[in-house]
Amino acid sequence: MLNADRIGGLALSGLGIACMAASMQLPRIPGQPVGPAVFPIVVGAALCLCAVLILLSAGAVPDEEPVGDDLPPRHPPVVTAARLLLPPVILVLYVLAVEPLGFLIAGFSVILATALLLRGRLVYAAPLAAVMTVAIHSVFGTLLRVPLPDGLLALPW
Repeated sequence: MLNADRIGGLALSGLGIACMAASMQLPRIPGQPVGPAVFPIVVGAALCLCAVLILLSAGAVPDEEPVGDDLPPRHPPVVTAARLLLPPVILVLYVLAVEPLGFLIAGFSVILATALLLRGRLVYAAPLAAVMTVAIHSVFGTLLRVPLPDGLLALPW
């Protein structure tokens, strides 16, 4: 696992550096304090930060090795393949549903499905999906003025 973590960390840092380098080529907008390069630079920096964290944790060893009953259960290959395919399927369904249903319903559904896919409990996943959907809508719709589809529901702001 140590080599896989190092390779993954290096690949992630390369992706972050490439993202920041490509964003530097974007043209500036006259009269705007924030240009189109800001978001890709932030994403690239976040990728580099995650890469550093992965590289730092690559040498960490767990306190004890799991043995016998402590081993995590192995899933059949069909279950593993289904879990790998679900995130792209969820995103495709989101793209198809966001225009007719609107961002609030589609975003809530995607966040809820993803939280449940990651084995979250419905008691925590539903409020998380509601709060995050409204927060994302507020940031992108109000602060960044990105037009989001209203669909069946619309927020008052």
